Amino acid sequence: MTRFKMFRNSCFGLKWRLIAKDESIHGEKMNYGDEFILKAENYGDPQAPPLYVRYAVEGVPGPADRMPISLSTTKDSSCRWITVPLLPRDRLEGLGSPIKTGTRLIIKNCVADKSLCVMNQNWMQTFFGPECGVTCRNYVDIHGRHTAENIFTLVSDVETKTKD
Repeated sequence: MTRFKMFRNSCFGLKWRLIAKDESIHGEKMNYGDEFILKAENYGDPQAPPLYVRYAVEGVPGPADRMPISLSTTKDSSCRWITVPLLPRDRLEGLGSPIKTGTRLIIKNCVADKSLCVMNQNWMQTFFGPECGVTCRNYVDIHGRHTAENIFTLVSDVETKTKD
């Protein structure tokens, strides 16, 4: 099961890095629709192989409570993700436009076309404090809009918001 730490100061020191599909690209602006890989860094042993968030493709539907994502040392097509604008009216026009830090968005798996979601009703006590489960599922309301479980923001050490 994959868990994301919801608190800023983790004693574990886990960081998530968005890596371009072509790993030779560094420091470029990320646009909506660009494929990337979620990679865990600084998770204890610097000599350990990198871990990637991977969607487990199922041939047969499984139980509803099964977590279809995991951390894996295998980097394949199931590890590819894209971002899309939060509002449905902005999705077609927004593809290809730069993402600003702090903007609310949806992270979708390229293989399954399902959204990454935080299961905020599924909290677990771990050695590192309370953490919530993360899975890949589309939570939408009656109007077809994604709900809070699917909404993320990206944080960077480089400021991309304009000063007003």
